[in-house]
Amino acid sequence: MMMTTKALASHHGRSTHPPAAFKARPEDPIAERKVNLLKQYNSNKEYSDVRTSILDIAITKHFPGHGSFNGKIIEFHPTSDNYSIIYQDGGSEVMSRSNVLKYIKSTKQHEDYHENQKALYSATHTAVSSPTSQSDNTPENYKDARATPDVADRMKACDVEMGKLRSLGCWEVLPRSSLPQMNQSSLPQNESVMKS
Repeated sequence: MMMTTKALASHHGRSTHPPAAFKARPEDPIAERKVNLLKQYNSNKEYSDVRTSILDIAITKHFPGHGSFNGKIIEFHPTSDNYSIIYQDGGSEVMSRSNVLKYIKSTKQHEDYHENQKALYSATHTAVSSPTSQSDNTPENYKDARATPDVADRMKACDVEMGKLRSLGCWEVLPRSSLPQMNQSSLPQNESVMKS
């Protein structure tokens, strides 16, 4: 008995259908994102009007150790959703839309950002001005804190503090691919003290 290839494949339990085609991963996801942002900017008038509506608005930004500087939003970059800012001292920077909105007084982002800054200032001031006594049994790092008899209380305190920091929006999560390449020796070392 002679079987066709199709019948033979079916007889051996293999599929006779061609393998499923997988969608290819973009060659350059950043370039694809830029193209998509530009398409949206050029094809969606409401989107482009919102993006350009904040051009020529004055902002004030505080640079720790240098003071506050007045600046002006001078240009929108549609392929990155960023803005160019020029400051009174001639300095300039490029800022993401989400970041620049923090410095425009009429926005919710400005209000939220400044409330967070006040809360952080208050917490820092309280921590610095509060008298503390360092005892010999105070753990010096997370690993040591995990080895103490009151580990449950310490971990609960850590969770509370991390929850507060998250709710205040103290950091912005960025894709790893957007960060500059660094070798391990150039990374800052984290030293924390665990107190109850």
